[in-house]
Amino acid sequence: MKATMLKSFFRPSAYDRASWETIEALQAKRLRVQVDTAYSKVRFWRELFDTAGIRPQEIATPEDLTKLPLTSKVQLVSRPLRDRLASDDRHLVRMFTSGTTGPPMHVYYSRGFALLTAMYLHDHFRRWFGLGRFYRIMQLSSHSPSSGTATAQRPRVRRSMKAGYAAVRPLIERFARMVYFENSISEAVPSIESFAPDVIMANASYLRLMARHFEESGRKIAFTPKILISTGEPLDEPTRDYVERTMGVPVRQMYGSNETGPLALECLEGRRLHTFSDRAIIEVLSVKSEKVRPGELGEIVVTEMTNQGMPLLRYRMQDVGYGHDSPGETCPCGRSLSLLLKSVEGRSIDCIRTRDGRLVTPKRVLTLMNAVDGGSSCQLVQRSPDAFTLRVLCRGVTSGSVTDLAQSLAEEIGQGSAISVSWEAADGEPKKTRKLRPVIVEPPSGPSSSR
Repeated sequence: MKATMLKSFFRPSAYDRASWETIEALQAKRLRVQVDTAYSKVRFWRELFDTAGIRPQEIATPEDLTKLPLTSKVQLVSRPLRDRLASDDRHLVRMFTSGTTGPPMHVYYSRGFALLTAMYLHDHFRRWFGLGRFYRIMQLSSHSPSSGTATAQRPRVRRSMKAGYAAVRPLIERFARMVYFENSISEAVPSIESFAPDVIMANASYLRLMARHFEESGRKIAFTPKILISTGEPLDEPTRDYVERTMGVPVRQMYGSNETGPLALECLEGRRLHTFSDRAIIEVLSVKSEKVRPGELGEIVVTEMTNQGMPLLRYRMQDVGYGHDSPGETCPCGRSLSLLLKSVEGRSIDCIRTRDGRLVTPKRVLTLMNAVDGGSSCQLVQRSPDAFTLRVLCRGVTSGSVTDLAQSLAEEIGQGSAISVSWEAADGEPKKTRKLRPVIVEPPSGPSSSR
């Protein structure tokens, strides 16, 4: 295991073009270590194994994971902290989840995990997108460090680690920065342009806001990024096309979470997600917890294999996605990392279940919304199986656009669904302090709610 970790440190992209047999052997090796750590050091997992009558030796390959039950954030946060960590929390790095997919939760990383993850992404971005060795990267967020939200709190690290970070911080900030805005994306533009990053990471709605700012201001951005990375939200094709056309920069999606780290990334040659199979095992499952057929929609379940501070086995991401419709297909980029995910469609609790049993995903709703002018400032709320409200949250949206959008949504949902319109716009743009959910289902009706 130490040899593979050293390989990850010095050659983060070492397995990108490895044979699938090599990837499977690596997964089996890392999985056995993670399972042994979980069982021997974490009370939560030891009790789960014992209750299910499973010995850790029985989980030797990715296929053996089906013997384990699925796990969730709710299960973890219901237990005391000491029951879900592999060591004293003082020896771990603490991060946070925002609570947008369940209750907020502290996430703990083993020593070196955050550094290895940063190096992993740095190397993959460099090689996948043709960047120089010392490229600049910026993350755009509306959560300021003082906003008091869970995602804004700083990682808790030991005093010696803080001192080490303070010493190298000036060097780090030459190449990597966070930029925050509160009310309008225009607040962040001067900082973005002065830093002139090669890579900008932001959720899809913020990328759209940035593109709209430059379109409406009538001027071009003062520099040209090499790549825009969409994270944290589903990336719908109307948004991708609009941002690429307006900014003149390719947009690619990355999928992951604070709990698991990065899980998948689109390459330049295609618009499908390569899963980071050397770090995690991803399953796309039906409501019966069975692997979906190629091209079918299912719930995304992850087993992370590199963070031994807080192991996660068969962890329900509360997201849905489409399994790849051509398993074994080789991507034009030549990388062997699995094309397991065709698309990530959004949160399972925000999926609309129609009368005829179909699921209308948040990404599908976003696609319809962003196909009309002003649609990105709307939100669809399901009040009952056949009653929906389309909330208009920003001024400047025409009644004709709203009527067209309501009709498109009603046709998508079908079964005579009624969609009323609620004009809730205030002066100016709505304050963007957290990600806007395009769909709210009351009560939740996605795949996870039926289990």
